[in-house]
Amino acid sequence: MSNHTPGPWSVDVTRPVAALNGDIAVVNDHGTLIAVAYLRRGKQTGANAILIAAAPELLAALEELAPLAVENTTLIYYQGASGKWLCRWCLTPEGKAHLESCSWRRAREVIAKARGETA
Repeated sequence: MSNHTPGPWSVDVTRPVAALNGDIAVVNDHGTLIAVAYLRRGKQTGANAILIAAAPELLAALEELAPLAVENTTLIYYQGASGKWLCRWCLTPEGKAHLESCSWRRAREVIAKARGETA
């Protein structure tokens, strides 16, 4: 598990660091500053702040789903017409390395990245 500040996080446009120039602060539920989305990013500032604020919940959701898929391989693989078990996302046969574009592979890599680990 990563050592990030626990969520939930939220957007706070009233923080002094943000309110003076239109930057948007992201804070935890105790009001501790987590990050600042800078106005110089233009229209993306609000969207960036919202995405940052959602990060702990996104990670938690992926961490909850990943073990379910590992425990129940039919969530990842299905039996193709050839009789082989294939990944639902990249069609790679079970036991082989998933394609880089595979959603299952990317989900595991993102979890590892968020935890500061390697996949």
